[in-house]
Amino acid sequence: NLVQLKFPSQESDSPLGHENLDLLDSLGARISFFKATSMFEEPVEKLLKEIEPRLSCIIADMCLPYTNKIAKNFGIRKIIFHGMCCFNLLCTHIMRQNYEFLETIKSDSKYFPISNFPDKSEFTKSHLPLVVVNVGDRKELLDKMYRRGQHFLWCDSQHV
Repeated sequence: NLVQLKFPSQESDSPLGHENLDLLDSLGARISFFKATSMFEEPVEKLLKEIEPRLSCIIADMCLPYTNKIAKNFGIRKIIFHGMCCFNLLCTHIMRQNYEFLETIKSDSKYFPISNFPDKSEFTKSHLPLVVVNVGDRKELLDKMYRRGQHFLWCDSQHV
Protein backbone atom coordinates (compact mmCIF):
# COMPACT_ATOMS: atom_id res chain seq x y z
CA ASN A 1 0.00 0.00 0.00
CA LEU A 2 1.12 3.52 -0.74
CA VAL A 3 0.02 6.31 1.55
CA GLN A 4 0.42 9.95 0.55
CA LEU A 5 0.82 12.68 3.13
CA LYS A 6 -0.06 16.29 2.36
CA PHE A 7 3.03 18.50 2.14
CA PRO A 8 2.66 21.18 4.87
CA SER A 9 3.33 24.23 2.68
CA GLN A 10 1.12 26.67 4.59
CA GLU A 11 2.22 25.52 8.05
CA SER A 12 5.91 25.94 7.16
CA ASP A 13 5.70 29.11 5.05
CA SER A 14 6.91 27.17 2.01
CA PRO A 15 5.60 28.38 -1.34
CA LEU A 16 2.83 26.19 -2.77
CA GLY A 17 4.12 23.73 -5.34
CA HIS A 18 7.61 23.56 -3.83
CA GLU A 19 7.22 20.00 -2.59
CA ASN A 20 10.48 18.72 -4.03
CA LEU A 21 14.06 20.07 -3.91
CA ASP A 22 14.12 20.14 -7.71
CA LEU A 23 11.23 22.61 -7.70
CA LEU A 24 12.85 25.19 -5.40
CA ASP A 25 13.77 28.45 -7.04
CA SER A 26 16.71 29.29 -4.75
CA LEU A 27 19.16 27.67 -2.33
CA GLY A 28 17.70 29.85 0.42
CA ALA A 29 14.34 28.12 -0.01
CA ARG A 30 15.85 24.90 1.33
CA ILE A 31 15.50 26.01 4.96
CA SER A 32 11.70 26.36 4.75
CA PHE A 33 11.56 23.15 2.69
CA PHE A 34 13.41 21.17 5.39
CA LYS A 35 11.28 22.83 8.07
CA ALA A 36 8.25 21.52 6.20
CA THR A 37 9.66 17.98 5.90
CA SER A 38 10.32 17.91 9.66
CA MET A 39 6.56 18.38 10.16
CA PHE A 40 6.04 14.88 8.79
CA GLU A 41 7.39 13.34 12.02
CA GLU A 42 4.07 13.06 13.86
CA PRO A 43 1.91 11.82 10.95
CA VAL A 44 4.58 9.33 9.84
CA GLU A 45 5.01 7.95 13.36
CA LYS A 46 1.22 7.64 13.75
CA LEU A 47 0.99 5.84 10.42
CA LEU A 48 3.80 3.44 11.31
CA LYS A 49 2.12 2.53 14.61
CA GLU A 50 -0.94 1.40 12.67
CA ILE A 51 0.65 -0.73 9.95
CA GLU A 52 0.83 -4.51 10.01
CA PRO A 53 3.15 -6.34 9.94
CA ARG A 54 5.22 -4.29 12.35
CA LEU A 55 8.06 -2.29 10.87
CA SER A 56 11.56 -3.83 11.17
CA CYS A 57 13.66 -1.13 9.48
CA ILE A 58 13.47 2.40 8.08
CA ILE A 59 15.27 3.42 4.91
CA ALA A 60 15.27 7.20 4.67
CA ASP A 61 17.15 10.04 3.07
CA MET A 62 19.70 11.71 5.34
CA CYS A 63 17.78 14.98 4.95
CA LEU A 64 14.90 13.54 7.01
CA PRO A 65 16.52 13.57 10.47
CA TYR A 66 13.18 13.07 12.25
CA THR A 67 13.32 9.44 11.08
CA ASN A 68 16.22 8.90 13.54
CA LYS A 69 13.82 9.56 16.42
CA ILE A 70 11.14 7.36 14.90
CA ALA A 71 13.59 4.45 14.49
CA LYS A 72 14.70 4.90 18.10
CA ASN A 73 11.08 5.03 19.35
CA PHE A 74 10.27 1.79 17.49
CA GLY A 75 13.55 0.13 18.51
CA ILE A 76 14.44 -0.61 14.90
CA ARG A 77 17.38 0.04 12.61
CA LYS A 78 17.59 2.91 10.20
CA ILE A 79 19.45 2.84 6.91
CA ILE A 80 20.34 6.26 5.56
CA PHE A 81 20.28 6.73 1.83
CA HIS A 82 22.69 9.40 0.72
CA GLY A 83 22.79 10.46 -2.93
CA MET A 84 26.31 11.88 -2.71
CA CYS A 85 29.31 9.82 -3.70
CA CYS A 86 31.69 8.41 -1.08
CA PHE A 87 34.42 10.96 -1.90
CA ASN A 88 32.02 13.84 -1.27
CA LEU A 89 30.89 12.28 2.02
CA LEU A 90 34.48 11.93 3.21
CA CYS A 91 35.28 15.55 2.27
CA THR A 92 32.14 16.79 4.00
CA HIS A 93 32.87 14.77 7.14
CA ILE A 94 36.43 16.08 7.43
CA MET A 95 35.48 19.68 6.69
CA ARG A 96 32.57 19.68 9.14
CA GLN A 97 35.16 18.92 11.82
CA ASN A 98 37.13 22.00 10.72
CA TYR A 99 34.52 24.79 10.71
CA GLU A 100 36.85 27.14 12.56
CA PHE A 101 39.55 26.71 9.92
CA LEU A 102 37.09 27.26 7.08
CA GLU A 103 35.90 30.50 8.65
CA THR A 104 39.46 31.89 8.45
CA ILE A 105 39.53 31.48 4.67
CA LYS A 106 38.39 34.75 3.12
CA SER A 107 39.01 34.06 -0.57
CA ASP A 108 36.62 31.91 -2.61
CA SER A 109 39.33 31.17 -5.19
CA LYS A 110 42.51 30.53 -3.15
CA TYR A 111 43.44 26.84 -2.89
CA PHE A 112 44.02 25.29 0.54
CA PRO A 113 44.84 21.74 1.68
CA ILE A 114 42.46 19.68 3.79
CA SER A 115 44.00 18.40 7.01
CA ASN A 116 43.51 14.76 8.03
CA PHE A 117 42.71 13.80 4.45
CA PRO A 118 44.04 10.39 3.29
CA ASP A 119 45.73 11.92 0.24
CA LYS A 120 46.94 15.40 -0.69
CA SER A 121 43.91 17.30 -1.93
CA GLU A 122 43.40 21.02 -2.31
CA PHE A 123 40.15 22.90 -2.73
CA THR A 124 38.85 26.42 -2.98
CA LYS A 125 36.01 27.62 -0.82
CA SER A 126 33.78 27.76 -3.91
CA HIS A 127 34.41 24.01 -4.47
CA LEU A 128 33.05 23.07 -1.07
CA PRO A 129 29.58 21.60 -0.57
CA LEU A 130 27.00 23.98 0.89
CA VAL A 131 26.77 21.86 4.04
CA VAL A 132 30.16 23.18 5.17
CA VAL A 133 30.16 26.76 3.85
CA ASN A 134 28.14 29.69 5.21
CA VAL A 135 26.35 27.42 7.64
CA GLY A 136 24.71 30.19 9.73
CA ASP A 137 21.05 29.43 10.42
CA ARG A 138 21.36 25.95 8.88
CA LYS A 139 23.72 24.68 11.62
CA GLU A 140 21.00 23.10 13.78
CA LEU A 141 19.45 21.31 10.79
CA LEU A 142 22.85 20.12 9.54
CA ASP A 143 23.83 18.87 12.99
CA LYS A 144 20.64 16.77 13.07
CA MET A 145 21.36 15.36 9.61
CA TYR A 146 24.89 14.35 10.54
CA ARG A 147 24.16 13.18 14.10
CA ARG A 148 25.96 10.01 15.10
CA GLY A 149 24.14 6.84 16.06
CA GLN A 150 23.11 5.62 12.64
CA HIS A 151 23.34 1.92 11.97
CA PHE A 152 24.06 1.97 8.24
CA LEU A 153 24.81 4.42 5.47
CA TRP A 154 23.92 3.61 1.89
CA CYS A 155 25.35 6.03 -0.65
CA ASP A 156 25.67 6.50 -4.39
CA SER A 157 29.05 4.99 -5.26
CA GLN A 158 28.43 4.92 -9.01
CA HIS A 159 29.69 8.47 -9.54
CA VAL A 160 33.04 8.50 -7.73
